[in-house]
Amino acid sequence: MKDIKTIVTFLDKAKIDKSELFTSDDFQGSKSKMAKIFNLIKENNFHDKKELEKAMYGKVLDDWGFKKLFYRFKDKLTNTLFFADTSSPLFSERTKAYYICSRRAFLSRMLVERGARDMAIELAEGTISVTLKYEFTDITVLLSRFLIKQFSIIQPDARRFIKYFEIFKKNSQILKDEIEMEEIMCIYSLNAHTKDVKKHLTNYLRESETIVSRTQELSQNEPSIELILSCSSILLEHYKISKDYRSFQLWSVYFADKILSKQFLSVVTLEVLVHTQLRMALISKDDKIAKILFEKYFSFQNVGNYNWFVSYYYFIMIMFHSKEYEVGYHNLIFITEYKTFRNQSLTIRLYFYMLLAYAHFLKLIKKLEDDASNKQFRLSKFLNEVPEFTRDKQGTNIPIILVQILFFLADKKYNKIIDRIESLNLYSYRHLKKDENFRSQCFIRMISEMVRADFRKTGTIFRTEKLFNKLQAVPIETYPNSAATEIIPYEDLWAMILERLD
Repeated sequence: MKDIKTIVTFLDKAKIDKSELFTSDDFQGSKSKMAKIFNLIKENNFHDKKELEKAMYGKVLDDWGFKKLFYRFKDKLTNTLFFADTSSPLFSERTKAYYICSRRAFLSRMLVERGARDMAIELAEGTISVTLKYEFTDITVLLSRFLIKQFSIIQPDARRFIKYFEIFKKNSQILKDEIEMEEIMCIYSLNAHTKDVKKHLTNYLRESETIVSRTQELSQNEPSIELILSCSSILLEHYKISKDYRSFQLWSVYFADKILSKQFLSVVTLEVLVHTQLRMALISKDDKIAKILFEKYFSFQNVGNYNWFVSYYYFIMIMFHSKEYEVGYHNLIFITEYKTFRNQSLTIRLYFYMLLAYAHFLKLIKKLEDDASNKQFRLSKFLNEVPEFTRDKQGTNIPIILVQILFFLADKKYNKIIDRIESLNLYSYRHLKKDENFRSQCFIRMISEMVRADFRKTGTIFRTEKLFNKLQAVPIETYPNSAATEIIPYEDLWAMILERLD
């Protein structure tokens, strides 16, 4: 009871009643300023503090009083987050365990500082068994360091010292390996997304064979979940670049099996792996692998969350690329009618709206069976729902521009295509990079030649023969980013267009 008395005395003097925390009263009609800010933000989408200030006071005061209130609000918000109820379904099993272990690791240090050493040791020993189970290597190292210090200097105990010293040695090496692989993974990822990698980092990229060998070595036996995440990212990026699809698939299955062999399920790690393999299946139009991934791994994901929607997006895209239009459409309707779809970010919803637009085009040209779903689709409404993409100048909005042409073509509204073709060519000239968007440039030029051929099939085929050959000579896998831009591969889309011409 001595340690309990110590904590009670400390809390009595710590002015707990004045602590900056939200309580249930704040969520249930409290008239305090803090509660008002909380509820205003909950019910609105403010772009900046000035919009919030105007909603609160009716005008922008732009004084220090509101700024101070807002800073206090942020502190209160983050403090309350520390005490979130992890039993909520918002948390996965492993995430829940990580939050609890992180809090306990912090509290064990705090208890020692307040003089409640026995209580701190008891808390640390109880926590480290959980960190070992869920492979929280960083917290395990932190707690084992704390415990070996206690049992060697403060309360000498050879048996317990040896136990935690062995845990410390083993997990220190694991943590070292995790950091090594994470560092390389981050550099690989940065290099894949930007050309601004600094010169002193390029040594990693030059030593790819050594890195691959080292990564494969650390992937053997029983890699930790963090090692699986880093090693899988490195190896799969390597095989994607080298176009070694067979090795890519084998290692994907290997890592997925390693994840599922754990005594816990790291859903996020599995989702990252599934997304990576789905992206590769999209590039290679491998609907068989996509269906295997769908049947084998989708059920393990957190249904209704962001990653679940991303998995379905790639799966539907693969079905469209593999001409499995009915399968793709069936899943598209399921996902866009799911109860949490409207709660997703605008970006993810826009991607699905694009899929719906192309699905409706497929209906118009009888490539999809018409049904009651999506019956009231309106092109104007769709364009109003995708304002973010229509401002894009780097190619993301290419499918949005093209689908307008396709709708006009399906309805034989040739005059509207003629009206837009000049602006389409201008957009291509100004904004599409020659290499990355080569296929899109070819396709836009083919549409232009179709207009010049007065929408006649024979003339169009003649005028676009060379362009079509160039398009085929540069398949999607040549520029993998093209796969995400082409909702329906241009070769297939062109065949559909020719069918509509006289």
